[in-house]
Amino acid sequence: MSELHTIERPKGLPKYDALAAFSAANAVETVHLSYPAGDRNDEVKLVQIEVSPSSSPSARESLHNRAIIELGEGAEAKVLVRFAGSFGSAAVVPRPELLTTTLDIRLAAYSYLHLYVVSGLSVPYFREAFDRAVLQEGAKLEWTTIGFDENNGIYSANIDLAGAESELDLAGAYGAHRNTEQEYIISVHHTGPRTRSRTNLKSALKDSAHLIFRGLIHVAPTGFGTDAYLSDKNLIMEDGARAESLPQLKIDTDDVACSHGATTGGPREDALFYLMSRGLDREAAKNMLVLGHLSSVFDRLPEEIAEEMERAAALSLGVGEEGGPR
Repeated sequence: MSELHTIERPKGLPKYDALAAFSAANAVETVHLSYPAGDRNDEVKLVQIEVSPSSSPSARESLHNRAIIELGEGAEAKVLVRFAGSFGSAAVVPRPELLTTTLDIRLAAYSYLHLYVVSGLSVPYFREAFDRAVLQEGAKLEWTTIGFDENNGIYSANIDLAGAESELDLAGAYGAHRNTEQEYIISVHHTGPRTRSRTNLKSALKDSAHLIFRGLIHVAPTGFGTDAYLSDKNLIMEDGARAESLPQLKIDTDDVACSHGATTGGPREDALFYLMSRGLDREAAKNMLVLGHLSSVFDRLPEEIAEEMERAAALSLGVGEEGGPR
């Protein structure tokens, strides 16, 4: 039996869990975005969350940023949540700090949210991200998440398809390099009847990066007629990188269609050979395959953001279309 690993939090940091994170309202900076019933807005609303190292000794324990997105009955919206921040090389932090972020999504009946979450933090924090979504009857959530954080962390998303015929379409692209260690935990709960979910995750790793994906599809006794699928595909660019996929199904009723799949490996030799036969050297061919692996997720973003994320991926993973590693 293979050994299972987990990402450890730095010692000495205060312990958070999902409930504590959502209840600490008096200790967090909160952004609340609300769309009234029947409101239909085709413009992308930006929620920018800036993260910077704390300067006050009393603030060194933790930072907590929270965003709430709420749609009324029949509303439709497009929202971009961007986590941004960097850490100057001249600054000094005496010990690792904890950055907690929470994203709370509440969709009323027959509402439809197109959600884009992008994060490219370069900060000295251990990040704990708690995302939660509840969908009522007939609600739809199209969720695209892109992560190129350079810090270690644990990222969890808990989605409850509470209402009948609610739908989730979740896609994520993640990249890691150097000695980054990150753990992603995604739980999709089918509570209402005749609900549908599609979860497709992709990652690319280099150097000695280590990513763990834990995925759960849970169908409650009331979730008859569920149609759910979970996929996780990891591309290993170098021998020192590691990816672990740990999918689970928990089915508590009959009349369901649920499945999962996971793959981990390097660029396919036949694909490399094909590209090299068209004139590319091996490194350029590998770079093209890496960006192509993630492109199906990038394509879900608005055009300008998709191009920006493609550049971020190339920078983070040290690849480009014209040659080998930068």
